[in-house]
Amino acid sequence: MRKSILLHLLLLFASSIFAQEKFLDGYYINNDNERIEGFIQQEFFIDNPNEFYYKSSETAEKELMNLTAIKEFGIGSEIRYQRFTVKMDETINKVTKEKWSKNPELVEKEVFLKVIVDAKASLFYYEKDRAKKFFYAIDGAVPEQLIYRLYRYQTDGLRENKQYQQQLWNNLKCSAWSPKDLSQLKYLKSKLVRLFKSYNENCGGGEMAVYRGRIKKKSVNVTLKPRLASSFFEIKNEIETPVLQTIDLPIKSSFQIGLELEYMLPFNDQRLSVFAEPVYRSYQAETTTNIDYIYYVNNKPVFGSEEATVKVKYQGVEIPLGMRYRFISRAKFKLFATAAYGLDIPIERERTLTSTSETPQLRRDFEFRPENTTYLGLGANFLNRYSIEFRYRRKESLSMRGERIFGSGSWRHSFHTTEFIFGYRIL
Repeated sequence: MRKSILLHLLLLFASSIFAQEKFLDGYYINNDNERIEGFIQQEFFIDNPNEFYYKSSETAEKELMNLTAIKEFGIGSEIRYQRFTVKMDETINKVTKEKWSKNPELVEKEVFLKVIVDAKASLFYYEKDRAKKFFYAIDGAVPEQLIYRLYRYQTDGLRENKQYQQQLWNNLKCSAWSPKDLSQLKYLKSKLVRLFKSYNENCGGGEMAVYRGRIKKKSVNVTLKPRLASSFFEIKNEIETPVLQTIDLPIKSSFQIGLELEYMLPFNDQRLSVFAEPVYRSYQAETTTNIDYIYYVNNKPVFGSEEATVKVKYQGVEIPLGMRYRFISRAKFKLFATAAYGLDIPIERERTLTSTSETPQLRRDFEFRPENTTYLGLGANFLNRYSIEFRYRRKESLSMRGERIFGSGSWRHSFHTTEFIFGYRIL
């Protein structure tokens, strides 16, 4: 039965990876200045694109549109690209052994520029192979690159060419700021957007549109989490006496299910999130083994050994509260790591020891302090809907000290689980 469930989940997961492509409302303008409405494939472009997929309707076949045929395209109300022939310095803002010149190495290229601010003074963005460049235009002119360049100076020196500050002062003079303000302006999107908005609001006049440059992402996810779990229970004496012993109960496999509520933190492209994931768990096992023990009569140690059956039974709901970090984040594929601390809501919890001796010296039951549960996981997400994760869980507590609790001293129990988790986002 378990193999059948696993096979069906794998087939569903594999088929859906290749079956789903998400298209959003969009448009493009061709070389004849015709605006064509339709649907454009959702892509979280890292580099500025040279092409994109388009559908005339949701059921139509997709078409590949390229730079030479398209003057402009947009997705929703947040993403807009325009085609220009510009002069640009494509070097990345990183010092190399060969990068001695402070002057930009301008070459002419035809590219799609991402529109950030559209107004009297417009701001554009271009990224390719880690080279991040900003462009500006006044009154609809051809955009000009805002020059910023790192370069080597002498043998170990580092210099910055901040020509963009002078460019803005020469072309965007405004009473809203001073030369000192521009001298402190950093070559960052947030700083430049703020300056261009200030100029257009205070000195530019006319209408202004500001584009986020990306589709607004969901902030809350609800995901169904079935899993295959393999668990075992361990009881270990931690005191340093002649009585040192570990009792291992058998490994048990089971099918379990949970429901995860995840909140995506609104920074760093939503790479970090927090989650809560109630999971129903059950485990039941027993083992028979020889238990060594020690107790004292008239302050003299008495050593012994008895055969005993240790039985553990647990049913309950755990609620891991944790964080997830996506260290690789692409439009259709993400790799992530999780860490969590668990809250325990027991439904049934029993731990007993039964001696087979006719004159038993071991106590027949034992109590434990509240458990601490920790989780570590590594997984992948596909198409922002399906996920797989390998997770290790450890629940641990310390027994109460008392007379002849497996002897006299502290015993720690650990409940270990490894899980292979499938995820299907339902909201």
